[in-house]
Amino acid sequence: MTRPLRSLRLAFGGLGITASTFPASIPSLAAQWDVQPARLLPAVPLLFGGLLAGVLATSLVPPRFLQRCLALGGLLQAAALLGFLVVAGPPVFWALAAVAGIGFGLVEASATVLARRLTTEVTSLLSQLTALVAVAAALTPLPLAVLGATPRLVGCLAVVPLAASIAVAGRWPPAAVHPVGRRRDGLPLVLVPAAVSLFAYVGAESVLSGWSSVLPQVLLGLSGASAAIGTSAFWCLLGAGRALAWLLLRRGRQPRALLRGFLGVAMVASVGAAVVPSEPAAVALVAVACLGIAPSYAFLLGYALEGVSTARAARATGPLVAVGSLGGTVVPALLVAHTGRTVLIWVAVMLVVVVAAAGGRRRLPEHGTSNDESAESPVG
Repeated sequence: MTRPLRSLRLAFGGLGITASTFPASIPSLAAQWDVQPARLLPAVPLLFGGLLAGVLATSLVPPRFLQRCLALGGLLQAAALLGFLVVAGPPVFWALAAVAGIGFGLVEASATVLARRLTTEVTSLLSQLTALVAVAAALTPLPLAVLGATPRLVGCLAVVPLAASIAVAGRWPPAAVHPVGRRRDGLPLVLVPAAVSLFAYVGAESVLSGWSSVLPQVLLGLSGASAAIGTSAFWCLLGAGRALAWLLLRRGRQPRALLRGFLGVAMVASVGAAVVPSEPAAVALVAVACLGIAPSYAFLLGYALEGVSTARAARATGPLVAVGSLGGTVVPALLVAHTGRTVLIWVAVMLVVVVAAAGGRRRLPEHGTSNDESAESPVG
């Protein structure tokens, strides 16, 4: 394993910790402050709003400074987690979520471009890295569920993003030069439906992630501390789904077929969870939906970037991730007043949009190819 790859894995592990800490701590903090969990749910769109700001900021950073951008993102995440030592109410909690989101966005956007520099097999590498995010995010809520979201415990989690900031320092290999056909100026048109897909997908995932501890509490009547296990279960399911998709990808299955199959299962499960009368059955169907959405982000972003050159991938990553984080901001913000099964209908609607937009692409690059000439045409 090369040092740059180790750095990326550590950085993505830090993303998993940040992604799960805030939703997992909502029930416990709501009980401590004697407020309804819905009072803290604005932290979810604020987290993704910060992510959007971080991604947009990264798009302005010259490629030679991407390592510093990744290091800064890790420091901001660590600062937000350490901020739990002084958190005293919902407004401070919201502010910490926004700061964590900015750091998340800086790391995700810069690390994705750096990953594209390491290999042309972006879909495979991103599948591995996002699976690592899921593993870290699945493990994080367990101590929070057992011991509660105590400030000292959450502060200890800052070690990982802080370590990622340190590990990324040093000399990286130059960007790989890949043999490609003739290039055209402008961004590839094939990325437009990819952006629509990412907007809808991240919107759906952010709802399931943000509500992962609240839905079990509402449907099953769990205590605030016990409900944090819902966030762990969510990320365990995402990790399992991503690992399964990666194995199928390695066995030669095509990304588009896998994407449609997994999302089809998720859509049916989401609708079923919204209408089934049994609450335990509804929770089980939500679990199936989480498993079904698991590989979508890596596939949508990965094979979009595989279809363009390294230089264009660097230009396109920021806008694509930004559009996705915009979906993660807008969709949960519109649903923040809903904590029951209504949100599951909206999840199904978003997944329909993902499938429709992905299916509307004129051609999806096959796994392992980087033929820009056949996969893109200029915009404007």
